[in-house]
Amino acid sequence: SIGGPNDNYYGLHVTMDVYGYELKPGQQTSTTIWVGHKGDGATASFNEIQVGWHIYPDHYGDSQPHFYTQWTRDGYEETGCFNMDCPGFVRANGAIVAPGDVIHPVSDVPSGRIQKITLRVLKDKTSGDWWVYYGFNKIPTGVGYFPSGISPNGGRGHAASLTDIQLIDEDGRSSPIMADLPKIVTNEKCHSITPIDHAKCLYGGPGGCVR
Repeated sequence: SIGGPNDNYYGLHVTMDVYGYELKPGQQTSTTIWVGHKGDGATASFNEIQVGWHIYPDHYGDSQPHFYTQWTRDGYEETGCFNMDCPGFVRANGAIVAPGDVIHPVSDVPSGRIQKITLRVLKDKTSGDWWVYYGFNKIPTGVGYFPSGISPNGGRGHAASLTDIQLIDEDGRSSPIMADLPKIVTNEKCHSITPIDHAKCLYGGPGGCVR
């Protein structure tokens, strides 16, 4: 999670490495853009959207990486879901992928072939909808949007990278993040992330870590 508490952002652009892991039921891993708003601080007023890729055997029945979305408007108490499992994310006509699709091929570390997805989450100034753009080893194109009614307001073991990290302003202009931003690491025993430097950073952690 990257960002400042008082900043108003209209979008985020990032390129992510995609890797394959053999996970067991009960395990999951993800690399995700989170856009959220705490509301008045109560759980029921917390709203958030997520866009990224994850491996989640309990949800898909496999151990493959999937492009995914997720949302809530009440802190996941009663609203929200992954992908298009419930009404929420609206897929664009002619979109090349849908949330939940498998990402293939994955990066091959021994050969040095790194596969990447580029994601852009951008708020439409007129409608207030949050558009999601996706590209597999190429420039991202629109795949759908979260309607404004459910959208937000306003160490060791480094194994992968985030590159070309950009913030998008109200007019749609993007600029690379050249200086480090505040970060939240939920469990430092399991996860770590380097400072942002020239729009890129490394992240990861030891496999099989238990919270």
